[in-house]
Order: sequence, then structure tokens, then C-alpha cells
Amino acid sequence: MAKAGIGAAAVCYRNIDADSVPVWTLMALGVFIVMAGVAPRIIIIRRSASVE
Repeated sequence: MAKAGIGAAAVCYRNIDADSVPVWTLMALGVFIVMAGVAPRIIIIRRSASVE
């Protein structure tokens, strides 16, 4: 009985790991999009500050 519980837990963890891959991918994509939006603004602010 205990072995069946361990096996079920292992299967459950495998399913969680498999399902979490798209979540991590979307999180990484979101961070990349935010950084891609913020970086040009920082560059523009630094250039305008150095001109003055």
C-alpha cells in the first residue's frame, strides 16, 4: 500500500513538472517583453540627460 502511494506521488510530481513547463515559458516571455519595453525608455532617458 505504501509503495502504491509513493508511485502515485511520483506520477503526480511528473505531471506537475510537465504542466509547469508552459507556465515557466510564459513567465519568461512576459519578463522578456517587459524588459524589451523598459530598456529603450532607459536608453532614451540617459541620452536626453547626457545632452543637457
